[in-house]
Amino acid sequence: MSYSFSEDDAKSVMKRIRAALPSCAHYNAWYADLYTRHGLRPAQPPYRVGDDRISYRRLDPPPGDASAGGSPVPMAPGPLQEPGRTTTFVRTGGVITLYPAAVPQAVVEDLTNRFRRAAPG
Repeated sequence: MSYSFSEDDAKSVMKRIRAALPSCAHYNAWYADLYTRHGLRPAQPPYRVGDDRISYRRLDPPPGDASAGGSPVPMAPGPLQEPGRTTTFVRTGGVITLYPAAVPQAVVEDLTNRFRRAAPG
């Protein structure tokens, strides 16, 4: 998924994402029939491309640690597990692209190069 901005706006978006990550260490999520908690932890970007990169890992509760039936009951922060799912934002000029961990480096490099060639200037 890619988003296009002016380069200054894209830099600002990356700055705001980076600043927001610490406040997402623990959060509650309500799904159709389940209320649970998650968290985000900053991670090292797996890709060495683009002008800027931000990565994070999603943390999940231990199995069975959820409120069944969709009842939104506030859940106290507790131990979360790191399942290893990393998401990375890569900024190339004014384009920010979101990559799940499963995307190979070669694909990220190819898209980054395409964005560079398409950029005006």
